[in-house]
Amino acid sequence: MLLGRQTTFLPSAPVGAYWLSRCEGFRIEGRDGKTGVVDEVVFTGPMAPASFLVVQLDGLFEKKRVIAVAEVAEVDPWSRRLRLRGSFRAAARRTRRSALTRTLAV
Repeated sequence: MLLGRQTTFLPSAPVGAYWLSRCEGFRIEGRDGKTGVVDEVVFTGPMAPASFLVVQLDGLFEKKRVIAVAEVAEVDPWSRRLRLRGSFRAAARRTRRSALTRTLAV
């Protein structure tokens, strides 16, 4: 008998955080329908959790975007997928804005 299992996790849950730190190669989907692949996971320190994802967008121009891990809504390790809270454009804009705010606060 196959027991039901949880397939998606919040990024703040221990399982979600674990997989976010190891999600290179995962597909990532924005609410705008755009998709991409996580090219790199960025950490801000040696013992820090994942902070940013470098995402190679699908499409003609193959742009890369840096997305804060806080923009991820759910992690599905079994299908190797991440889903964003919103669109790629909005996530990248909020990531740039928060990084600028942190830089100016230092």
